[in-house]
Amino acid sequence: SEVGVFDAAVECLSIILRESRDAPSEQLILSLYEHLISVQNKLLPTLLNVNLDVEDDQDDELMEGLTRLFVEAGEAWCVFISKSPHTYQQIVTVLLMLTCKNQDLDLVAYSFPFWFNLKQNLVLPRYKTSREQYIPTFMELISGIIQHLQYPEDGFETKEAEDKFKDFRYYMGDVLKDCAAVVGTSNALNQPLTKINEALNNNGSWQQIEAPLFSLRTMAQEISHNENKQLPQIFKILCNLP
Repeated sequence: SEVGVFDAAVECLSIILRESRDAPSEQLILSLYEHLISVQNKLLPTLLNVNLDVEDDQDDELMEGLTRLFVEAGEAWCVFISKSPHTYQQIVTVLLMLTCKNQDLDLVAYSFPFWFNLKQNLVLPRYKTSREQYIPTFMELISGIIQHLQYPEDGFETKEAEDKFKDFRYYMGDVLKDCAAVVGTSNALNQPLTKINEALNNNGSWQQIEAPLFSLRTMAQEISHNENKQLPQIFKILCNLP
């Protein structure tokens, strides 16, 4: 079947990408990188359009396969990605969209080790310039994770599904801590504060308010105790919540 052939191709490419971390030259990696981006452009050309969601079953299959491929590449090439944002920005943007657009949270979680490894590099002094260039990406990642944190409007079909979602929220909280370590206190607080204000101004549901509040709690360890601009606004909102 076509699905079987696609899965086999993904498995084969995954092995190649995994082994490429020991490539003798960056030129080989750049060649693989170009081919990988070409595959994404052909299979899911709308992926990088932030205004379009992935909906049908065929795209779900493609999203799973592409997630596996790009995570393998991202983990194998993490040092190069950390060193050269201009060269590798597109692969990081693709991973961002895969993390934010995937509706299957198990697939979303597949990308988490990549974000952790990238954060581990970017917080080092020698990657200071790269870190500054990746801040917008990590800001968008915070926004996407907050969206995933929202409880579904129509509840859960089973108690097991609810328990799994609750556990997964704490797993996503670890990614938010990674993001906060990269973007800094002010940027980290800005995303949930903006979402809370938007929800309150538009009579949003409790889910739209609770998710950014949860993100604030999980990122608290990374927030400077000296922050005095956004924290007072947040506490004021908290005191006025119904």
